[in-house]
Amino acid sequence: AFIELDSILPVPAGLLRPNHEHTSLARYVSAQIKRHSPATVQDIETKAVRDLCDASLDNTEPWQEAQQNTQHSITQAIERHLQDLLWSDHKPIRATMGAIRVAAWNILERQPNGIHPVIPILTFIKGSKEERRKSVARLEQAMLHSSAVGAHACAVVRWTLEALKTHDVVCLSEVGVPVVNALQNTDLVVSISKPTEHRSLNPSLVTKSGGACEGRTAVVARSGQVLPDIPVMVGTKVRFFACLYLKNVFIVSVHVPRRAGGDSRCPQAGGGLFAAREALQALPGSVLAVGDWNGNVELIGGIRVGKPT
Repeated sequence: AFIELDSILPVPAGLLRPNHEHTSLARYVSAQIKRHSPATVQDIETKAVRDLCDASLDNTEPWQEAQQNTQHSITQAIERHLQDLLWSDHKPIRATMGAIRVAAWNILERQPNGIHPVIPILTFIKGSKEERRKSVARLEQAMLHSSAVGAHACAVVRWTLEALKTHDVVCLSEVGVPVVNALQNTDLVVSISKPTEHRSLNPSLVTKSGGACEGRTAVVARSGQVLPDIPVMVGTKVRFFACLYLKNVFIVSVHVPRRAGGDSRCPQAGGGLFAAREALQALPGSVLAVGDWNGNVELIGGIRVGKPT
């Protein structure tokens, strides 16, 4: 149709982008038809009305009371289901390496960019694309609620204390401030690394706004000597590994940065594996490095316990 129209009334030179010809015009017309469809116009008008109502009602007493009641109801619902919000996308691992019994767990840090990539892949979130989007947003809001974050930190400490009844040491990864504070309120020996550093010249909006994961690691035991962190740099990200000296062994809790770009899932990932090995080899003695390697540790002579996640 466009070719016939062009033969009757040619499109002026320069109006279409080079090498696109009539396909570019076809996409433009299709986009305009969709943009001005009754449904789209109704959505735009509805949003405008809602924005106007929000702006005019925010300062009224009935509106503020309704907002408070809604938040109170949300908080009550979250507190009723706290136990269902304490999960992690990783299972704990346990192993005996030489004379040291170790337990480790990636606890899923409670930060927006920590849980947001995980929730959409949950199998029980079903329905249309819009329904799944709403379900993800609601679950994310619940998991990041202050009461849920606090309960998660307490649950991690309880698990750690229980694990130390039968293990010499516990290694944790994806540790954030709430868990750090909870661990430091115990009488345990705790080595906690510094937060991850992002050295990109153009950091993401999440990083700028403070919503990025700290990505700390921790080594927890009933005795031992706390040592300085071990930095590992992959791309523009520097991750720090907590270190503890126990039974003449350097015990390191690792959370290796993923390779920038490409397939980042295990075991095909591993951009940080060799950088981590190089950093650990600088330690003057026996090293036991446990945690989330984000890659196949067998490639660097390690032992894989459990299924990669």
